[in-house]
Amino acid sequence: MQTSLQLAGFKPKKETFNIAIYIIAFFTVWSLYVLVGQDFLGQHYPLLFKILSLGPAKLTIWTLPVLLYLKHHDNINPLIFLRLTGNIKIALKYVLIVSCFYLLMGLVQQYLLIKPLGFHPILNINNWVNGIILVGFTEEILFRGFILQKLGTLLSFWKANFITALLFLFIHFPGWIHHGKFTFLNLDIVGIFFFGLIVGYVLKKSNSLGACILIHSINNFLSLSLK
Repeated sequence: MQTSLQLAGFKPKKETFNIAIYIIAFFTVWSLYVLVGQDFLGQHYPLLFKILSLGPAKLTIWTLPVLLYLKHHDNINPLIFLRLTGNIKIALKYVLIVSCFYLLMGLVQQYLLIKPLGFHPILNINNWVNGIILVGFTEEILFRGFILQKLGTLLSFWKANFITALLFLFIHFPGWIHHGKFTFLNLDIVGIFFFGLIVGYVLKKSNSLGACILIHSINNFLSLSLK
């Protein structure tokens, strides 16, 4: 018996190939930019590097290709596919629940590390732009909005969510390697992976990528402020 996707002309093998090529191309381009491109631009074109580092680079590599792919390859409305038009009330409910959970986790971590409980929300422009505002928007559009939903047409939700969370974890590796912080003993590996699973589940339950974007940005704000 044909599914509605098959009746609509959906071809699993072709879609699997397309999404695999997209993911490989993205990881290759972003890794080269982080590991090679940033240093090259910083040394030879410092002004251009400063401009790109404040948003254009991530928007160009992470977000713009997704919008173009959906618009011109799939011929669908990106806002609808990415679930950027979901129910605001339901979205805010999940934002509140998950954000409170991560606030509590941050305070518990401070307590266990025997650090004075503190909240320092005065951050620099780079933290605000790249660490809070853009990170939620660009990373959630790509991973939960695009990759998770594309994999969801081929796999069960939890398989798709697991793979997406792994990919979300792996994209942090180039940055860690570039800054000499990469180690498999890094506790952030576990935290980032489970964060990916949680936000993927929020998308499933809320049907709103906006909820994922807000949760991601708030979580990063708490991570940077509770130090």
